[in-house]
Amino acid sequence: MLLVGARYRRSTAISISAAIEALTIVGGVVGMAVVARPTAAAVGIILAVVGGGFVYLVTNAFGGALTHQVQLPRSRWLTAEAASFAATGLIFWALSPR
Repeated sequence: MLLVGARYRRSTAISISAAIEALTIVGGVVGMAVVARPTAAAVGIILAVVGGGFVYLVTNAFGGALTHQVQLPRSRWLTAEAASFAATGLIFWALSPR
């Protein structure tokens, strides 16, 4: 959708998207071949990098969307941040090995 919005032809946009997805698959295969038995530390580092990139993308997406809307009162903003923090902590706690 972004490529079509940037005035690429549909066939070009689909080709670029397919190439990006193919690189994702190739990266996964190469990663599996290079690191056949990863250590917990290696997996943690990889997930930290991926998670950081995801947080960056989400922050930019929501940041841009939120700047075009009415500002929430500070109390509601703090409540939303606290709820997000608590939900993240609950998810990590629920998924942690015991």
